[in-house]
Amino acid sequence: MDDGVRDYESERKRRYRATQRSSREALEAEVAFLEKELQRRTHAIACAANDKETASRRAIYRRLSERTNRLLHDQVRHRRVLLCTLHAWVSQLSIQPALRHRQPWLHSTLLEDPTARHYGFRWLTDRVFHSAVAIHGAATPTMSMDDMARVDVHANVASSDDDAVAAIESQSQSTIFFNVNDVAMCLWDLFADKNRSNANVLQVPHSLLFVVGVDWGIQILTVLCDGNILYALVHDTLHDSSLCVLLRRYIEPHRVVFAKLFLRDDECYPLEPHQLRPHGFGWTIMEQITDDVTLYRSRLVQFEPVTLDGGSSLDRTAAMFGATPHPTSRDVTLARIQTHAQRNLLLQRHHTTRDLNDRLTKQSRMAL
Repeated sequence: MDDGVRDYESERKRRYRATQRSSREALEAEVAFLEKELQRRTHAIACAANDKETASRRAIYRRLSERTNRLLHDQVRHRRVLLCTLHAWVSQLSIQPALRHRQPWLHSTLLEDPTARHYGFRWLTDRVFHSAVAIHGAATPTMSMDDMARVDVHANVASSDDDAVAAIESQSQSTIFFNVNDVAMCLWDLFADKNRSNANVLQVPHSLLFVVGVDWGIQILTVLCDGNILYALVHDTLHDSSLCVLLRRYIEPHRVVFAKLFLRDDECYPLEPHQLRPHGFGWTIMEQITDDVTLYRSRLVQFEPVTLDGGSSLDRTAAMFGATPHPTSRDVTLARIQTHAQRNLLLQRHHTTRDLNDRLTKQSRMAL
């Protein structure tokens, strides 16, 4: 009997301990679950607080941004009104000079002072560049895209034969089947004449000159070639003329503009008593039509050449263009000048286009 009781009690206690272990494991699992739930809910409350704070900060930033945006728009609107007012005021006060007035001294002179000279290179070419952009920017969409080359001789109606030619204006347009940047770079190299093999260095007063070539009695002395600015002296020994050529390159996303200026006066290189100096301005615009098509447009205005004694005679001007002056008729002489100038322009365009295409073709073949 005692053994049966002991076995019973032992079994009962074993089952009791097993029940207690199961209860403890269940309680432990419930505690772990509740701890995780507490952590999740605490994190959610913290995130909600952070989101509320973030939303509050964003609302403040948005209000500040909207206020700043309104202020900037007001500033732009006020500046635009001011600029339009100033433009209208200057337009009313400005008097556009006629061609016979030639270029004013300020618009065609380089000073000897280094600082004034440095800014003069840029100011003079900026004027030409903005004129080119304004004129071609106002062109109509129906403008002809055909190739053309034209010369117009502007005569002074009431003047003597020594002041007969007010200006000679030439314009040309052509389409080049190469990329606009390649065309502009190649044309700049043509102007800068980097590929000449007979370059020599001569030390002369005021600057270091580079003799880049002598062709058909023409001597070219490069005074400055700095990045996008080129300044050269051209001496025509045949006609004893001295030309001061200032060229600057402007690179834009879809076009490249060359601003050209033929200076009338340079204090560093004054005109000699026997020399003749042509002067004027012009530009060349190379505009992208497609990736491999470029529209080339050029314009040049040459005023009456000057000497130390004043303007050039009509006979000497005619000789510069290879025209024979008429003994009695000024109009015939002007017509001959226009004819020879037109012929010279066509020859120049032919040689320039051929040289440009040859170089571009060579470059494209080397790139393959």
